Amino acid sequence: NTAPPPATAPAAAPALPAPNPAAEKALQQHFQSIFNALQGKTAVPDSKNFTDDFNAQVTAAQLKQVFEQVHQTVGNCRIAGQLKSPVSFVSGYLLQCDKGFVPMDIAVEDKAPYRVHSLLIRPGYAKL
Repeated sequence: NTAPPPATAPAAAPALPAPNPAAEKALQQHFQSIFNALQGKTAVPDSKNFTDDFNAQVTAAQLKQVFEQVHQTVGNCRIAGQLKSPVSFVSGYLLQCDKGFVPMDIAVEDKAPYRVHSLLIRPGYAKL
């Protein structure tokens, strides 16, 4: 007759980084410039706004092509909502467009100069 092994305490969740108002402000500014470019209102943000790793994977020309393709597919968009993350330098947005909804996630560096290191424009959802 053997006793069951003692229960182990769950591992402590990693602590969230402290709020970073500068990163949050940079995130908002980068999102707005990307959103305006996606709408065709401004040029694609300059490569200096993105990390070297991001630029190594995506050129400005490719970004422009993606933005144009999204705009042609879903039409004009407005910001329908923001999913605030508990982390200051990551956020998700929902764009309500003429032909559907487009989720977009963006993340900036957690330290200055707070360049964009991740941008994900998800496939759109059709309006019902």
